[in-house]
Amino acid sequence: MRQSESRHSIPRLLADVNLAQRQGAKGLSVWPLLRTSRFMAGAQTPVTTLSQALEDGFVSVDEIPRGRGMSDIHLHNRASDAVLVVHSEELPGGRGTLLVDVSVLIPPSRGLLVAAHSTSAWLALDALRGSFQCVEGQIGFAAAIDDEIVGVELMADPGLFARSFSSLLRPYLADALSVDRGGVSPMALDPLFNAPEGFLEALADARVTRRAGSTRGWGRPLRIAGGRISGCALEAGELIHLSAFPLEVAWAA
Repeated sequence: MRQSESRHSIPRLLADVNLAQRQGAKGLSVWPLLRTSRFMAGAQTPVTTLSQALEDGFVSVDEIPRGRGMSDIHLHNRASDAVLVVHSEELPGGRGTLLVDVSVLIPPSRGLLVAAHSTSAWLALDALRGSFQCVEGQIGFAAAIDDEIVGVELMADPGLFARSFSSLLRPYLADALSVDRGGVSPMALDPLFNAPEGFLEALADARVTRRAGSTRGWGRPLRIAGGRISGCALEAGELIHLSAFPLEVAWAA
């Protein structure tokens, strides 16, 4: 993988994953990504998920509306561990559900402003969510809607991934259920990627650079581009979270 940064963990991690058996329902296919090495080190930074921190009462949420469906969310972390907020994670807003725009890592005993946008209420996803299971050793997944790969989510720590699985999966469930299959998309006839192997190869060859102007929170924010894909990642010792997508997604909600 080409890179302008002197070091990052993405190539090493991608070389250490295998695809597991496909899981699928309602047009959504998910291939678990399993870490093949026997030694599966967790993130060097102790990390908990936002959902767990909220449940434990360690994070407070204050919305600052900016208009046109956009808001800044002030999250104050009172926990002794860093708190991971993943992109598209749901937060309660004054006028409905808010989705976080980018993954961030909130340091212990610190506050952070996170950009978010409002969305209409997602469909009931509980029944469909039961068709997809996080398996032992899983650190990510590749997802397809109908015959098109629409994204990859990846973390280095299997324990952190297992705790984040539902939050990472939920946007893909919503997109799959919102697809209008009455018409035919040109990209559905000729998708950029129709198999996870090709997408992962393109991801391994993509260029990774530090995301300019991104200094919020802990970790090193990275931008991924090239090979007909784009994405972002967050590192803190090991890879905390990576999201990558085709340059255009046929079935985006």
